[in-house]
Amino acid sequence: MRHNLKLALTIAVFLWGLFSLTPRVQAEDSGLPAAAPVSAVESAALAAVEAPVVVELFSSQACLFCPQADTLFGELIMQPHVIGLACHVDYFDVRNGSLSQPFCTVRQSWYMQTLGAGPNYTPQMVINGVRETMGNKDADVRAAMHRAQAAAGPVRIDVRVGETVGDFILSWPSMGHLKPDEPVAFWLAVFDKPHNLMIAEGRNKGRQMRYENIVNHMQDLGSWPAAAGIKTIQVKLEAGDMGFALLAQGQGSGRIYAAGQYKVP
Repeated sequence: MRHNLKLALTIAVFLWGLFSLTPRVQAEDSGLPAAAPVSAVESAALAAVEAPVVVELFSSQACLFCPQADTLFGELIMQPHVIGLACHVDYFDVRNGSLSQPFCTVRQSWYMQTLGAGPNYTPQMVINGVRETMGNKDADVRAAMHRAQAAAGPVRIDVRVGETVGDFILSWPSMGHLKPDEPVAFWLAVFDKPHNLMIAEGRNKGRQMRYENIVNHMQDLGSWPAAAGIKTIQVKLEAGDMGFALLAQGQGSGRIYAAGQYKVP
């Protein structure tokens, strides 16, 4: 009796061990990859590309507080997901070595209307077309960027160089968060290589500055579709140009729905 019981237990242990090994043997024999650890799956999900954040700085060489904003702007655009455009206004600027453009004043005035932010001032930063803050307030700027990232931000416009000189191929996903019936304009903004110069006059006279992504040209390229697509555009870059940004922007709200950029290698 005791011998039979011992034999039965031995057989049971053997069968249990065989059963537990069977799935692994089948996986190895079939050539199927082993399941990825949970930590690897989580890491892959966290590696997703961040949505772009568009930071527009309205500045002036004559403005006492603008050098601090220009320096902060230069730090922000070092982040790969930040698209930065520095627009120097012409209502308050130096006469010698000016970087100002009349269209910068027009664009800032338009933002003042869409954002209800009052009269124009410098330095000002506008985030994704929907938030504005004083450009020399580091904590306020970063908080505005954080809030913009937490909301539904712009989708990324991928920019690739075409086969013909000056051709750039754009591709973008569907923009399902468009406001109903709001026309969306497609803007091209060309910006300069860095300027290293000394301010020649005014309250910042003698101050050595480095100015990044100064916008020298803005053009409305027409309407922008909500559906995903591919489009080829022609952009003529001059010797002093660093690159360009593309913005799909609501004409009523100012909200930037899609954004991308290209920088000369």
